[in-house]
Amino acid sequence: MGIISDVKKCDYQAAVSSLLSQIDPKMRVDAREQTIPEMREYMRRIGLSYTALNYEVIHVTGTKGKGSVCAFTEAVLRNVHKARTGMFTSPHLLHVNERIRLDGKPINNDEFAHAYFSVRDALLTASRECEDNEFQSLPSLPGYFRMLTL
Repeated sequence: MGIISDVKKCDYQAAVSSLLSQIDPKMRVDAREQTIPEMREYMRRIGLSYTALNYEVIHVTGTKGKGSVCAFTEAVLRNVHKARTGMFTSPHLLHVNERIRLDGKPINNDEFAHAYFSVRDALLTASRECEDNEFQSLPSLPGYFRMLTL
């Protein structure tokens, strides 16, 4: 038995419904100062270490043109430098899995559902085994955007 205990759960619509249930309209306005420490804790809970990730990252910020800059940069990296790429953008237009692209292609529904439930189940398992630390009051599952980022 793997991380995903019920094959039926690996359904795209079930993953999207579960993800949407994580939207918290009461999220604190002052939550930003805790974002990085809390994301590091969620990463620790699922066995990811930021320092162990051996990726070069380009983080694009600003108010206008981020999508175009990312698409252009991704195309240059893939076509000129023959690099493998991953891209995460926000927001999506129609389907949540359009936000995540590997080598220029959006991940398909099955890949999204599998990744979502793998991370969700790992977080739920880890929260049951959570040690006493400064993050023990952290919810078992992060909110919508943080979950997508993981």
